[in-house]
Amino acid sequence: MSEKKNNNQDSDSMSDEKMVELHTRLNREKHPPTQGFLIAPLVFVFVFGCLIFVCSIQLAHSTNQFQLHPPKEIVELTEEEREALRLERKVDSGKKVFAVRCASCHQANGLGIAGQYPPLAGSKWVTSDPGLITNIILKGLKG
Repeated sequence: MSEKKNNNQDSDSMSDEKMVELHTRLNREKHPPTQGFLIAPLVFVFVFGCLIFVCSIQLAHSTNQFQLHPPKEIVELTEEEREALRLERKVDSGKKVFAVRCASCHQANGLGIAGQYPPLAGSKWVTSDPGLITNIILKGLKG
């Protein structure tokens, strides 16, 4: 019975000679060559090129004509204006430090919480020597 199975499998499978003959016949059949370009890929290239062109125009109008840095006007400041600018930067820096380190306990308005955290607004600790409040901020104060 096993010999019958082997014979059946041999008849169902393709021999090497049959395979070579089939491939030879397929290779003899030639497909007619196509001439020119296909229209669809050219249309996609044209549309993509137009899209790039329109986007570059939009980019040029919205980003200062492809200049890396916008033109700056050089203005000389007087000594008083420089000092005012320096003071403004220090005040802004102090606001940031207060918001991060102090406002959670002493409140954003500086009035504190009665019985727990003293008020800072108008306090002699804050309005007297600037070095005193700086040391309190850096090292803390207990009692």
